[in-house]
Amino acid sequence: MDTELLKRINLLLKDNYGTIVDGSLPVFKVIWSSNVTEKRFGEFTDFLDETPIRTVREVREVLKYPFAQDRYILERVIPISATARVMGLVDGNYSYEEVYTFQDRLGQFLPLREDKVIEALFLYFEFFLKLSHAQRTDMRMQMLAEREVARKEALRQKIGERMRSPFFIGVIE
Repeated sequence: MDTELLKRINLLLKDNYGTIVDGSLPVFKVIWSSNVTEKRFGEFTDFLDETPIRTVREVREVLKYPFAQDRYILERVIPISATARVMGLVDGNYSYEEVYTFQDRLGQFLPLREDKVIEALFLYFEFFLKLSHAQRTDMRMQMLAEREVARKEALRQKIGERMRSPFFIGVIE
């Protein structure tokens, strides 16, 4: 992680896109995702080794980006509902949510670059201006489904190559 570059980019974001009303939080910032946590309300299953012990509905502190550890993430500040504050999910009136994760289509790390941050912001603004909430959600779900299919296919290929007999010559049609 390049700390100096991260500081420089966050200053650039603050100078160009400003802060929320009271000036304490920048509208956009870039973070390093490793071990960043947040409180979430949900249904959680506890395990002992691989055996499920119980399932509970409660607030737990969990990884904020379990799908993208060791990645740079561009975030935007959003207001938090009173319900979330009452439940103890957040301490203040605002939180940060993901705008862009610096990784390629296969989930591989991409280095942080100033021009890529500006490009990600441009795509973010274009995305929100052109599409409705339902269209954005559909697009995200399709992208996640395609990524999962690609991941499973890569795993099948990997398993297939390892478990294939050395005498395998091909498929007869």
